[in-house]
Amino acid sequence: MRACSLYHGQLVGAHGHGSQRHTAVDPIVMGAAVVMRLQTIVSRMTNPDTTAVVWVGDFNSGTIDNIIPDSARLLINTRFRDEETRAIIKEGIERIVHSEAQSSGAPEPTVT
Repeated sequence: MRACSLYHGQLVGAHGHGSQRHTAVDPIVMGAAVVMRLQTIVSRMTNPDTTAVVWVGDFNSGTIDNIIPDSARLLINTRFRDEETRAIIKEGIERIVHSEAQSSGAPEPTVT
C-alpha cells in the first residue's frame, strides 16, 4: 500500500502589537517550533526499514509586519506504505501540535 494524508493544523494565539509582545501569544513562534519538531516523526518515531515522509507544504500567518497575528495555519502532508506507519505519523502530528500550543500557554489547537 502506498498512501498519503493531508492534515490541517490551526494554531490559535492572542494577537497584539509588536511593541506589546508580552501581552500576546505568538502563533508564528508556535508554528516554527511545530515545523521543526515534525521532522522528528520520521527520524525518531518510525521504523527505519519503512518508508515515511512528513513535510509542511504551507505555513500561513499574519498580514501586517508589526502585529502579532491571532492564528497560524499549517498544511502537513504525509506519505507512508502501511497502516502502522500512518498511525504513528498521525499520533505524532497531533501530539506535537497540541504540546507546542500547551507549552506556549495558547488555546487548544485543531488538527484535522
